Amino acid sequence: MDVTLTLFSGTRYSIGWYVARMNSMISAATVLAVLLYEIRICTTGLCSRNGHFVRYLNLRRLVLRESI
Repeated sequence: MDVTLTLFSGTRYSIGWYVARMNSMISAATVLAVLLYEIRICTTGLCSRNGHFVRYLNLRRLVLRESI
């Protein structure tokens, strides 16, 4: 859509040119927002799993000490 608007607008700084640029900005912002959201979900899951793993290691050390 961006290329079509740019090619058919005829001149630079026309309405079609500005619409094409706004379309590009909205598309880029949407992709960035989705990527940041996905990174946040992955980071949250990783922190949660790391916490569970640390608790597991602490319990394992405790059990190994008591069995000796």
